[in-house]
Amino acid sequence: MENASKFISLLLALVLLSAVGSAEDKLKPLIDSFFNLMKGIVDAIAEFIFEVFPGLEESINNLLSGDPLWPISDWAPWIRSLYWLFYIALFFAIMAIIAKLWGMGKHFIVNTIVGILLLLILIHVLGVEMEISLLKLIITAIFGIPGVIFILILHYLGVPL
Repeated sequence: MENASKFISLLLALVLLSAVGSAEDKLKPLIDSFFNLMKGIVDAIAEFIFEVFPGLEESINNLLSGDPLWPISDWAPWIRSLYWLFYIALFFAIMAIIAKLWGMGKHFIVNTIVGILLLLILIHVLGVEMEISLLKLIITAIFGIPGVIFILILHYLGVPL
């Protein structure tokens, strides 16, 4: 735990020094190399996740490239300039939901983990031709095993999710 706090304080010191340092100092190459290292790690993790959950990358790209408030923004186009406020509110809403679910205890966490594992087994072991979308992961995370059963029923009924 002590090493983690030292790492965080070192990282914070680097960020603060980069904010006040000049562009020609010796700290910039260090920060650039640290950024490239972190970007490489995040890219490797993302590649692994997108390999495990087929179709998730396309789902996220479609979500981020579309208009999140589509019916409202057609009616009131000025609302597009307030999307940043929407994203901040969404962040706090998700954090509140996660905090509430965390307080529900380990039964919920076990149900979620088993649901995600069941979804992975269905796709990779049993060969169900289903692509994972962000909505499917959210349903599985919230409802666990019943959510996977619901997603499977909708998949075989041909309902796009």
